[in-house]
Amino acid sequence: MTSYDPRRVRSDTPLLGRVVNGRTITYLDSASTSLPPRTVIEAMSRYYELRHANVHRAVFQTAEEATAAYEGAREGIAHFINAPGGAGEVVFTKNATESFNLLAKSWGATNLKAGDVVLLTEMEHHANIVPWFQLRDQIGIEVRFIPVGDDFRLDLSNIEEMLEGVKLLSVTAMSNVLGTINPLKELAAAAHRHGALIAIDGAQLVGHGVTDVTDLVMGHDVRGAGRTRTCPRTDDAADREHTPAAERPDQAPAEILEERWIDGGKSGEGKEQEQR
Repeated sequence: MTSYDPRRVRSDTPLLGRVVNGRTITYLDSASTSLPPRTVIEAMSRYYELRHANVHRAVFQTAEEATAAYEGAREGIAHFINAPGGAGEVVFTKNATESFNLLAKSWGATNLKAGDVVLLTEMEHHANIVPWFQLRDQIGIEVRFIPVGDDFRLDLSNIEEMLEGVKLLSVTAMSNVLGTINPLKELAAAAHRHGALIAIDGAQLVGHGVTDVTDLVMGHDVRGAGRTRTCPRTDDAADREHTPAAERPDQAPAEILEERWIDGGKSGEGKEQEQR
């Protein structure tokens, strides 16, 4: 990216101008939460100062302005990720944890039955594991995992066999731990050959390059991008028309596990539950 200017980025991000222990901050935790630039902070301030109101609930001027801004953001996100169906395919959630809980407990609970298979990978964030474990315990689905090799890439040598009986492949586009960028086109093609849908955790990838969901997975089915990894205040989940949502029950925070095991989970007794 030849136009990248780190000095401009620092000047556009107020927190990076703060001095701690005699030095300006060097921030290395963007994989957890990225820092909002001045433009985002100012846009939020303008909203709260000038047009804070319920959207889609009133006809007075500030409420209509709030609704226009809200829907304008949806259109902007659809354009940013090249959602083929436009703004109608973008669903706002508060974070990636909520997105995957919504997927598991609405689409999953409605469309999956005992014996159906959900295929994940060993490099998934808890947000894309815990809801499927809970659904497994509730209705008897099977949860499988694509292994990670010694090179920190997915071992796809048996992918066709692993996809037998799979109804949904849910995979991270880019690991928040390893930095591995997964071959989404290959995975999507394999899933669709077996009649499975594919869900993409795009929380990390969206901040590291052009995100074209149509090109990435040749007609993806569901994709989530966590707001804690990007600058906007809300999460966007691109939801294709053929994955209908139902009513949503209580959610499973990503951090309810003390340890993660691919064949189950150990509850984090008394631990603070923090959602990403």
